[in-house]
Amino acid sequence: MGRKGVFKSESGKSAVLAHYSKLVQVIQVPYQEHYVDTSYGKTFMIETGEPSKPKIFLFHGSCSNSAMWFSDLNVLSKEFNCFAVDILGEAGKSDENRLDLQSDDYAKWIDEILNTLNIESGHFIGNSFGGWMVLKFATTFPKRVQSLSLIATSGITNTKFSFLMKSIFYSFMGERGIRKLNAYIFGTDEIPEIAVETTNLIFRNFNPMMGALPIYKDEALRKLTMPVLYIAGEKDVTVDVNMTADRLRSTLKNPDIRIIKNNGHVLYNLTKEIIPFIKSQSGADT
Repeated sequence: MGRKGVFKSESGKSAVLAHYSKLVQVIQVPYQEHYVDTSYGKTFMIETGEPSKPKIFLFHGSCSNSAMWFSDLNVLSKEFNCFAVDILGEAGKSDENRLDLQSDDYAKWIDEILNTLNIESGHFIGNSFGGWMVLKFATTFPKRVQSLSLIATSGITNTKFSFLMKSIFYSFMGERGIRKLNAYIFGTDEIPEIAVETTNLIFRNFNPMMGALPIYKDEALRKLTMPVLYIAGEKDVTVDVNMTADRLRSTLKNPDIRIIKNNGHVLYNLTKEIIPFIKSQSGADT
């Protein structure tokens, strides 16, 4: 009988989480580890920064975990009280439950997290699938979101058919397919070696979501009255970033659009872009 959950094996899960625990050493500021009980599953997160500072919540991409934010936390924590969340059903320490993408379950899950932490609202940052996630929350509970920072986000325009097909094809090629998929996603970007190592380890031991994410309708996007920042690499292989930017401009009031030349889907060291954006919003001064 096959293993239930998103990891391919218990040994694979242990290997990913052991690697995750080593990566925590990247955090050079005081931090706390939390498990939050929700009706959708136990959720793990890492908190940094003084509780008196503005709150920010960070959501990673698919086939990843909150370790992608660890180096950023060293910078962000000087200005904000940060919560880097492991998404349910992904390659982190939260429960392996995947929720219904067609429902509001992921938004309600985040809502429960804020309620448990006794936090009324905050600033939300999402990368790729994490961008889709914070959009789901912001379009469902807009009053709880002070600003949105969307990095290479999904859900605004259709995923490229070529990306879906290559992802499926490479998934059947074993170790060689992992290398090819990484090269395809990373492109010519200069990616830290530890990031490549982590991604390879996860791909070997994790069953990713397959297929495209639901696209948000205009009526949902128009609920985003909070400030919105969109950052993407012009060579992103997952979506058409210019089409995404155009749709945001047509549905939102004055979104901040930043397309980074010569970059692909994976973006790093964006704190210099995000911190001034968040601090410029009402109530975010520190």
